[in-house]
Amino acid sequence: MSWIRAGITSLVAAALAMGLMFWARSAFQVRTLPERLMEWLLLFVPLDAFAQGIQDFGPQAKVFALYGGIGIMSAALFGLGLLALRRRWPSPGILGLALALFVVAMAGIMPLTGAGFFASDLFQHPMLVNGVYLGMALAYATVLLLGQTIESILGGDAAAGDSLTRRYALITSAVGMIGAYALAIRQSATGGGTVTSDLPLAQLPTEFSQPPTPAPPPPAPTPTQHPGMAAVQATLPPATAVPAVATPVPAVAVATTAPVAAATQAPAATAAPTVASLAATPTTRIPTATVAAVAAAPTRPPAQPTAPATAAVATTAPEPTATTASAAEPTAPPAAPTAVPPTPVPPTTVPPTPVPPTPVPPTAVPPTPVPPTPTAPPPAPAQVGPFPTPQEARKLVRDKDGALTAAVRAKGELSSLMTPTAAHYVVSKNAVADPVLDANSWRLILDGEVNQPVQLDYNILRRLPSVEVHKTLECISNFTAQCHLAFFGCDLISTARWRGARLRDVLQLAGGLNPGVVSLEVRSADEYSSSIPPELALDPGSLLVYEMNGQILPRVHGYPARLLVPGRYGMKNAKWVVGIRGHRQEHVDWYGQRGWSKTGFVRTMSRIDVPAEGVQLPAGRHRIAGIAYAGDRGVSGVEFSSDDSQTWHPTIFLDPPLGRDTWVRWQAEFDIAAGQTLTLTSRAIDGTGTVQTDVFNLPQPNGGSGRHSIQVKGA
Repeated sequence: MSWIRAGITSLVAAALAMGLMFWARSAFQVRTLPERLMEWLLLFVPLDAFAQGIQDFGPQAKVFALYGGIGIMSAALFGLGLLALRRRWPSPGILGLALALFVVAMAGIMPLTGAGFFASDLFQHPMLVNGVYLGMALAYATVLLLGQTIESILGGDAAAGDSLTRRYALITSAVGMIGAYALAIRQSATGGGTVTSDLPLAQLPTEFSQPPTPAPPPPAPTPTQHPGMAAVQATLPPATAVPAVATPVPAVAVATTAPVAAATQAPAATAAPTVASLAATPTTRIPTATVAAVAAAPTRPPAQPTAPATAAVATTAPEPTATTASAAEPTAPPAAPTAVPPTPVPPTTVPPTPVPPTPVPPTAVPPTPVPPTPTAPPPAPAQVGPFPTPQEARKLVRDKDGALTAAVRAKGELSSLMTPTAAHYVVSKNAVADPVLDANSWRLILDGEVNQPVQLDYNILRRLPSVEVHKTLECISNFTAQCHLAFFGCDLISTARWRGARLRDVLQLAGGLNPGVVSLEVRSADEYSSSIPPELALDPGSLLVYEMNGQILPRVHGYPARLLVPGRYGMKNAKWVVGIRGHRQEHVDWYGQRGWSKTGFVRTMSRIDVPAEGVQLPAGRHRIAGIAYAGDRGVSGVEFSSDDSQTWHPTIFLDPPLGRDTWVRWQAEFDIAAGQTLTLTSRAIDGTGTVQTDVFNLPQPNGGSGRHSIQVKGA
């Protein structure tokens, strides 16, 4: 065969094989070989090199790598076909080449990438996966044999016996290809493409069929003074013409109470001036920048006050509650007060102003975490189906290592207390597509070191006592300082309201864990795995959730069910969960195999959202605000500096903490003179009193560290 004809035939054969591979990815969710090989090769890529590629090229670096893998595989198929045709391999030899490629894929690449020999370790049915790849290999051989047959007819140089053998081989290859894909399609249509476990279906325990014990009423609000404020010298507004002194505050003195007067809506109350009005008021200019916490900055009293302003009122945050209903209406988060300097609290001890009976959005020192407790509503009725499905999946930009989409937030905008679902950050390892699961056929397999291996369906999961919590998720790849080093900056963090069943209740369906269990492997439909210790699995804050912000869990966030565990980075909160297995030895999970942290503990972070980096501000007083997060340790306070970390000043919290494991929003004020450049820095103090480190580290392998700083200039 001539070079041209052999090249064209080989090109068509390679293109058809690769096209069928990606068609199967789309039709049956059978992951492609380039995807598998790229994930496997990440095991050998140094984390520093990986991070450098992301910083240099952003997500395009991963796109190039994925396309490179596809190109290499296509070139290999093209080269093998060209060799076979130019060397005039006999027809059985070409058929043997196809079968050899199939064996290499199923007995070589599959176990190498964690799928087991001939896809035996996948949650997808091995018959489906083997049928797809056998059909692809035979399609490749069919095109090569067809090219040989056409060449022999046109050239007339083939003996009768060879021609007959070639035709038999062509028919065998074509029929085998059709049969393999027919088998895969049938398996997908009848079995859904997933493994059908022979484990018994879990039975709902009797105690879960009864109304749970009512939760105790929340404690009454307790008036408190802003912690640390009595020890801070007040900073007066520029209008007073009295120079204010910025006094450093000890790390343990934390500001936590938002001004309540700004939050109340009593019609008779006189509104306090806002930050904008303070900045706009003609004042005597101070030659140097003066730093002030909002709660410490006194304002001019109104001429005729009609209602006393409560200086600082704090209540404990409402406990997240649990119900056995399968769904609930979204609860509106507390309204955030405006950034208003409240009436100052004198340094002397003053009896707290009584809290009026009118409901006031409370602010508080983060309370001692209290596990969510079931409330009184009866359990949800059994639902056989069909179960609800999420709306159309959110479109993500993908690459060889999946999708990495930062939370949606405008530059210079303070994050909302709860992140809208459409604005929540998304990370996925899947380079082509995420799993598309159906709750009606979904099964969760509980096996390994459990007392009685079982499987449970979506109906059983929804009938377990449900728990609703607010939780912040942060990706381990998030930067806490020098946000400009990555295209996603410091925005791989979001807060949402979640509902699901406690993981310990789920494990109890299998009789609980056996003695001696060291780790639990939480497996996902995309072959991802997360390893957690048994004590974390039994923590009342560890959930298997199925709702987000009052709606069915979106597909990009793990529908039908995802894991949520307190105090860990997002890498430990596996999505698309289909299996939980107990082990007597430590299980190294997907990220652990690639050199990342094996524990995933969240590091304390804070971020300045307002003002934006590099902005020019008119001379005067301005607001500084942002977020802080420390996992389930909680945030006891946030401080900021306007002189490049030389002195530190307290801030106030804008809202009460939403839960045990959520971020807080904070704010304060600072002054800037015309032509002056300030370096603003924030640091958080966690619930144990530990101050956020100033040592900068890249996220790999244990999470980012360092303090966020920005520069602003006075116009």
